[in-house]
Amino acid sequence: MAGGERLAGLATQYAPRVIAFLGIGAYRSAFGRPKAVLGLQAETIAQTALWVLPSPSGLNANHQLPELIVLLRALREWVDAHPGEGRVSR
Repeated sequence: MAGGERLAGLATQYAPRVIAFLGIGAYRSAFGRPKAVLGLQAETIAQTALWVLPSPSGLNANHQLPELIVLLRALREWVDAHPGEGRVSR
């Protein structure tokens, strides 16, 4: 959970509009959310939206490419629909 706290500090400092986690296990561990599901999360860090996506690893047998494409497309549509929220850090 220390990693989640560090990321929360960075999100507060830089205020990106969204953070996408590639791997539901990483998100669940970092934020102590054992029942988190894929997609947009109800919670935020400051003004930053949180998206959880499956790992794109070929070793991830739980989620195949078609599901990953659907979720990545949903994230892209959300980002396009929320252009003024937060700022994009580069």
